[in-house]
Amino acid sequence: MNGTITLGQPLPLAIAPTHTGDTVIALPRGSFTGAERVYVHLTQAGNVRSVVFDHAHSANFYSMIDEHAVTLGAPRRSRPQRQGEEPADLAVWRDARTELRLVRDPNRSAWTVRSELGDLTAGSPR
Repeated sequence: MNGTITLGQPLPLAIAPTHTGDTVIALPRGSFTGAERVYVHLTQAGNVRSVVFDHAHSANFYSMIDEHAVTLGAPRRSRPQRQGEEPADLAVWRDARTELRLVRDPNRSAWTVRSELGDLTAGSPR
């Protein structure tokens, strides 16, 4: 992949949407090391709102927290649980503009570790 993805900015032309009005772009496998799937969520204006990374089954949630904590500090941790499911593990780093969520959800059938990086000034895609 050519180009850098920056929150709050338009996508580089090399990975721009193929259809006018697209707001979710799936990047090719291998676009980011350690990610099996990557989705870029755009605002209606075409700026990057968030990037979601589904990590390989071999990803170690706790090691990933330790790696991020070196530069971002300690995360806010919680264990959200939906009725009838096992609790998930959630680590969140947040500043005035950006939120990074690292989720280990044993209830997901495909990938159990997901990273979600979002621009808080653009609103949430969820």
